Amino acid sequence: MNLLPVYKPDKSQLAYNAATELDNPCFSWNARVRFPVSERCCKRNLWNNILIDAICQHKSQYLRERIGRIVNSDVVFWRMPVINGKVSLFALENIAELHAPLNFRFYNETAYFNENVDANDISICKILINDNFAYGEYYIGKETVLPVSIYKYNFSEAASIFLKDNNVVWEKDRLKIPEAVKQVELELRDEKNNIIEKICIKRISWMVKVQKLLSLKIQ
Repeated sequence: MNLLPVYKPDKSQLAYNAATELDNPCFSWNARVRFPVSERCCKRNLWNNILIDAICQHKSQYLRERIGRIVNSDVVFWRMPVINGKVSLFALENIAELHAPLNFRFYNETAYFNENVDANDISICKILINDNFAYGEYYIGKETVLPVSIYKYNFSEAASIFLKDNNVVWEKDRLKIPEAVKQVELELRDEKNNIIEKICIKRISWMVKVQKLLSLKIQ
């Protein structure tokens, strides 16, 4: 399914510190960690999507205005600076200062870090198509060159993309697909040749493509 990623907020969307890249100057957009979403968050029928189901429990959330911000191909996080098991006070002070108009406060003025959860235990290796995480199938129209790369987070092993069709070439993060090719199967493999992920790219007519994309909104 073709889903859009979480986009960098526009300056007009920043709450209290438009002079910096994000609301919290401790974080950089390029330093974000992108997590794939659950298949239950990718349901084409929105009313079977667990994210939509959750937000529908809150009448004040203005669902129609927020769908585009919720059903995304990724979820982004930033690693908080942690020293001796506690979040850096520099980060806390900046967050509190920037959100002062909202009376933002930490519980008992303290934030705790769960020492039993090590961020280094999490590793991600996934195919990116057009800078988006793909899930199962990805639809294209008349494109013959497609940006395809490998996203890694805490994944130290070598990984590569294998193709079953010799007419299709992947090099320099570009997938070259002859227009006559209607379907391409990608396999992401680690250095031991274990398959990490499979993606099927399907070429469809412009009308079917539009219908597939619109089905996210109208079902």
